[in-house]
Amino acid sequence: MAQFFRKTASCSTTSLNGVITKGIAPFLLTVTSAAASHAGDTGALQAYTAKYQLTNGALAATAERTLRKEGDHWRLSQNASVLFLKVDEESLIEEVDGALRPLSYQYHNNLRSKSDQNFVFDWQAGRVSDKEARRPWEKALKSGYQDQLSSQLALRHALITGTFDESLEQTLVAKKGKIKTYSLTRLGEERLDTAIGALDTVKLHRQRPGSSSEATLWLAPSLNYMIVKMEQIDDDERYTLELLSVDLQGDN
Repeated sequence: MAQFFRKTASCSTTSLNGVITKGIAPFLLTVTSAAASHAGDTGALQAYTAKYQLTNGALAATAERTLRKEGDHWRLSQNASVLFLKVDEESLIEEVDGALRPLSYQYHNNLRSKSDQNFVFDWQAGRVSDKEARRPWEKALKSGYQDQLSSQLALRHALITGTFDESLEQTLVAKKGKIKTYSLTRLGEERLDTAIGALDTVKLHRQRPGSSSEATLWLAPSLNYMIVKMEQIDDDERYTLELLSVDLQGDN
């Protein structure tokens, strides 16, 4: 998670996607016929509130992620904290022709406001921008582009609907308008002991071509393909994200 808030000292996060996405963009994840067979049990996306613990050696942070339906849109928010540092992220997402795409994304670090991000995705104009950044930027917006949080919801949506097969590529708009592409590959299924009991999961591998950073993710079909666990390695540093509790709020 942005190097676990840049080791807390420099204050930046990996987002439970990226880890946790910001960057667990990240988060992230995959399914084949075996995992897809569970899709009928999960139905559509469900609103929820989940709590996680993120660890890196002796450092430990807590994070809460909430997904709620607002009319025709979904709002995914994440709040992570460790010691005196707090990082908030939020993505507003819409569904068009059976696919999810972001409308806006915000990132705020209470100790480092210069790292704040406020993306606006103008699909009609085909532009994505952050006009509130210290150095405002604007770029062409292409079909399939996601932000750090929406990419994770889009991935879960693909798993739930059975449209995700053996592998998947996702393109994310990151800080300063950088475009990053990640490859996700299904590794198989695994039963995990978690804080809420034993769960059958789909295991995925996530990596960006040309980068040494890689992540392994475990998602539970019985929990609407929630991320149950994530391990990310960045420059020999290992970050682990684990689900502590979840409240699924029924069909939407």
